[in-house]
Amino acid sequence: MEEKENSEVIIRKACPDDAERLVAIYSHYVENTAVSFEYVTPSVQEFRSRIENTVRKYPYLVAESGGTIFGYAYAGPLGVRAAFAWSCEVSIYIDKNARRHGYGRKLYEALENELRQMGIQNLYASIASPVSEDPFLTGDSEIFHGRLGGTIEGCSVSGTITGTDIAVGGIIGDDHSSTTITGCSVSGTVKGSKYYVGGIAGLSNAIFIDCHSYADIEGTYYVGGIVGHSGSKESGAIACHSTGDIKATGSTVNDAYAGGIAGDSNGSFAACYSTGNISGEGSSVGGIAGYMIGESIISCYHAAGNVSGTGENIGGILGVSTGTTPVACYWNGAVSSGKGIGDRDAGPDSGVQKVDGDWSDAVTAMNDALQSAGYEWEYITGSDGLPVLQKKN
Repeated sequence: MEEKENSEVIIRKACPDDAERLVAIYSHYVENTAVSFEYVTPSVQEFRSRIENTVRKYPYLVAESGGTIFGYAYAGPLGVRAAFAWSCEVSIYIDKNARRHGYGRKLYEALENELRQMGIQNLYASIASPVSEDPFLTGDSEIFHGRLGGTIEGCSVSGTITGTDIAVGGIIGDDHSSTTITGCSVSGTVKGSKYYVGGIAGLSNAIFIDCHSYADIEGTYYVGGIVGHSGSKESGAIACHSTGDIKATGSTVNDAYAGGIAGDSNGSFAACYSTGNISGEGSSVGGIAGYMIGESIISCYHAAGNVSGTGENIGGILGVSTGTTPVACYWNGAVSSGKGIGDRDAGPDSGVQKVDGDWSDAVTAMNDALQSAGYEWEYITGSDGLPVLQKKN
């Protein structure tokens, strides 16, 4: 690869003579953190050998500015069997004093370009994910990789997750990229002392698919069972559910923005449900979302738990709906306003209805709507009489 210069940063191929500088960068992560998965810093000679072995088949790049290397990234095999030939595992390390200067993104963009030209289709990064941050393991790696986009798949976290800053989540705190998060689950407690708190993500523009929160979630406002705040029209949730209690303790703006799936969202939801108690010290509380500006919400329901707030706009499905078209959405349980959508009177033609007793008709209607919209999910009646999701065969 030819050297490239962008904002005085050169991305070039690594060579064995870079080993001493790369060891100096890497040693911090081995000796002072839990992210490298090595206990002893390798020697310079060992690092030279690693570079030589890697570049025989895969790219190994460094970011250099003013003649000094500030970071490096490389690829390697994901597995030894033939089917892994189109996949790679990638790694990146940035000088501890040069983080958040853009070196990481430039390195990964160059690395991905090299791998794309090789015909590599899938990239994987093995990262350490803390239940709660400490000096040896923070959530920075999750945040960095999440902002690059791609897919986060199959993560499971159990325990107590707490944060004192904005954007606290069971899997991701703050993610502004168009990530896809699929098959992830959280149980226990997720608690933030500020706003943007969610079972899977605190602040995210992701599409959540088949994600589940069994945790109790608490924050001041923008609190949701799956995501606290989702600001992109391309974001959304499909086949997700939460069963824990969602609590917004209050804010200076008088809006709680608390919901069983999202505190507030600009995206769309389909086949999502929540069954916990949703409460807020303020307005805009909903069984599915406290505030929604999304285009559609299809076949979603809230049941079993109560929905309550001390202010206005409390709804069994949505607290506030702006430009959203509900289709086949249902609720039951105690809702302090007695409404399905808090800021309006939702009549029979609104797409939101209350269920008193048997859910059979609601299950049929929700499945018809999902089939019509082309989703591969359907509801069946669970042992407790409430609908549960399954993927169609």
